Amino acid sequence: MSLKPRNPWLAALASLLLPGLGHIYGGSLTKGLVLALLPFLLYVSGGLSRVVLHPFGWDLLVAVSVLFYLYVALDAFIQARRSRARNYILQPFNRWYWYLLLWGGLTFCWVLLGGARVDLFGFESYLLSSVAMAPTIDQGEIIVVDTRDRIPAVGKVMVYQDSRGEVYTKRVAALSGDSIAMRDGVVYRNEQAESCLGVSAVFRQIPYSRSLSTMTLAQGEIFMLGDNRDYSRDSRTEGTVHQDQLLGSVRYIGFSRDFSRIGKVPLNPCKPLQ
Repeated sequence: MSLKPRNPWLAALASLLLPGLGHIYGGSLTKGLVLALLPFLLYVSGGLSRVVLHPFGWDLLVAVSVLFYLYVALDAFIQARRSRARNYILQPFNRWYWYLLLWGGLTFCWVLLGGARVDLFGFESYLLSSVAMAPTIDQGEIIVVDTRDRIPAVGKVMVYQDSRGEVYTKRVAALSGDSIAMRDGVVYRNEQAESCLGVSAVFRQIPYSRSLSTMTLAQGEIFMLGDNRDYSRDSRTEGTVHQDQLLGSVRYIGFSRDFSRIGKVPLNPCKPLQ
């Protein structure tokens, strides 16, 4: 019979690394396994209900996750502290290799589940690495994308993949059969100024951003524009996009260094031209 007191701080740290691990370390195998599986249930239920596609749902999941982690860490600390007051008998599962196996197995499951979230839950997140969509979406912000909404509409902010496999986030400016042009920085679609595609003069300073010869889109073509015209690689230089290249529509900003921008929703699609 081997006796070894449990370290409360180590139990709490283990629970932050993997929920339930601290409880298993403290001797509660069943409770630890249940706590380890609860985050999967939370993630799957949030995904299947598609609540994560709404800013309040995202905030709710984050808040519940934080409270859950705080609870399991505190509870593991208390459990280990109580066991310290008595002689704790090491169990067969109190071995480092069982801890490592559990952590590795659950981490692998998280990787598989994360990779399948597009097909299972219909959402994805992307980190913007450029200023091409400023000020709507700033560089370094994370966006939440509805991957089941791949129907383009003028004014809608969408994510697409080019022939090289690079992913871009731009605004739909024109659809199949539309004509598009820019004069003095104003976007004209079907010879009418499209006000919902207008951007501040600060973002269209250079000639490249102020003028575009009239072109008519062929069947299946979509013309994309970045809101920061001066620093955007879009359909003006990269060519039009086809619908099978669309990955989804942007629902809101999931994370930003400016917390006030979290949950911000891009502008709604333009109203049809009369």
